[in-house]
Amino acid sequence: NQTPRKQAPLSSLALGLECGGSDAFSGLTANPALGHASDLLVRAGGRSIIGEVPEFFGAAHLFAARAADRTVVEQIYAMLEAYRAYAARAGHSMSENPSRGNKEGGLLNITIKSLGAQAKSGSAPVQGVMQYSEWVWDREKSGVYLLNTPGYDQLSVPALIGSGCQVVCFTTGRGTGIGNAIAPVIKIASNTPLYRRMHADMDVDAGLAIPTDGGSPVSLAEVGQRIFDTILDVASGRTTRAEDNGHREFALWDIEGLWL
Repeated sequence: NQTPRKQAPLSSLALGLECGGSDAFSGLTANPALGHASDLLVRAGGRSIIGEVPEFFGAAHLFAARAADRTVVEQIYAMLEAYRAYAARAGHSMSENPSRGNKEGGLLNITIKSLGAQAKSGSAPVQGVMQYSEWVWDREKSGVYLLNTPGYDQLSVPALIGSGCQVVCFTTGRGTGIGNAIAPVIKIASNTPLYRRMHADMDVDAGLAIPTDGGSPVSLAEVGQRIFDTILDVASGRTTRAEDNGHREFALWDIEGLWL
């Protein structure tokens, strides 16, 4: 808190990409709009980090197709296989995802959830895979990085920040009130009814892309630009709703069996 604020280029910004309490709108509005914002940051030389590896099952091949080289492809699949084996040792399968809340929100299977979750990362090249707590600023290239984290929001958000993200964008369709003790978390609602119901907790209404009140839709690119502008404002000192409300949730991952 005693560090003075100073000007910095966009290339010095790392953005954390997170979703929680997703619904059927998440993969159609908030997540792809956030992906557009992520692409804008990467084009400016910044970095985006996406975690929640268990949510990649079902459509991981589409994410791997964006890998910068074959080594990154192999790292992506090695991380997925580690989670598959970890679940199997406890008698479970990765197909047991999505959660009950996801299903109530309209996400029927892991493939649908995976497609929406990966949309947060946009279309930029996947430059590498990082282990939990690995520092992104040790990586030379701008682009998207996959971080080894579980799907649990309370563990994944601190992991993103611990790896060097100064700002996190968190999309939600069913309403997840979460912040962080160290860095700001921008909350993005996937549908307008949620945004209105939880207006004190949400920063951006991505539901404008698919209006439920008969209004004219706003393009995903425009919603993505609004998210990007919000990211810049928050990085420049504007507080988020989570900060205003004192949300400072924080937990560390007790890893067992998932070091790769």
